[in-house]
Amino acid sequence: MPCRYQAKYMLAVMLLISILLLVLIWKLVNVIYTNHQHYRQVISFQKKVYSYNSQMETLMEIQEKNQDLIDLYNDFGQSIAALHIQLQVTEKLWIVSPEQSQESLSEAFKLSASLMSEVRERVREMEPSSLSSYRISCKTKRDDCKHDSLELINQNYP
Repeated sequence: MPCRYQAKYMLAVMLLISILLLVLIWKLVNVIYTNHQHYRQVISFQKKVYSYNSQMETLMEIQEKNQDLIDLYNDFGQSIAALHIQLQVTEKLWIVSPEQSQESLSEAFKLSASLMSEVRERVREMEPSSLSSYRISCKTKRDDCKHDSLELINQNYP
């Protein structure tokens, strides 16, 4: 009889060990599954981070170009203001001293020539792709300015 109890005992132990192994395998599968989910999330986050980094680099390049354009506009605005002042001085000197007004006018020509060469140099420095989007609007603004200037000249000097 003791053999019979031993066989039942062995069968119960084997059954318990099998159940324990199945539980361990189930836990291992759950760990592997959650690990896989975390891995997929990490991959997804890495892709997002890479995308955000590339967007940030693009935005930084745009910001640098915008700052360069702001500096360029400021420089040109100051140069145009100086040219305008020079021409106002020339206009006032024309009545008082034509010789001095001639000198002032020649200085204004020099200033405008240096301004035009600086504009050409800055335009050459810019990338062609960045200029293509501005060409149409600049041409329209330039045509408007010519039209407005002609109207002012006709109003002031009939």
